[in-house]
Amino acid sequence: AIEKGGYYNIVGLIDDFAEVGIIKHGYQILGGQREIPELYRQYGEPFIFIAVGDNTSRKRIYSENEGYGYPPIIHPTASIGKGTRIMAGAFIAAGAVVNSNSIVGKFTIVNTCASLDHDSKLMDFASMNPQSATGGRVFIGEKTTIGMEIGRAHV
Repeated sequence: AIEKGGYYNIVGLIDDFAEVGIIKHGYQILGGQREIPELYRQYGEPFIFIAVGDNTSRKRIYSENEGYGYPPIIHPTASIGKGTRIMAGAFIAAGAVVNSNSIVGKFTIVNTCASLDHDSKLMDFASMNPQSATGGRVFIGEKTTIGMEIGRAHV
């Protein structure tokens, strides 16, 4: 979504579990979380995106790194309704639908082809798995995960 959107230039990845300098997903590992303050200064106060699926871990990483710029990331094929508010650090994937007057909280995930219907609230650090859907006027609490019908199938 970051690459497809074309709004940001990815300078590298921050990963506590990978060796600095290696290439991962086509990008160089710049360091771990401890290096964020220095990297932030070095790259002229860039935006940061927390690409972690686990809601609790995403919240912990953010709480350890507050004060930086965290834009929402929206895939160009996502459909966003009129009057919708999308907060800092949110991720809306390819084919996702967020209908009118909904709120997508901070550091949330609306994954591939998920649908958050009208006047709904997806609270901070919550997530919707691929192809999950809600009706209108639904409240999804902080750090909640809305699952999908089938996660892995063996045929």
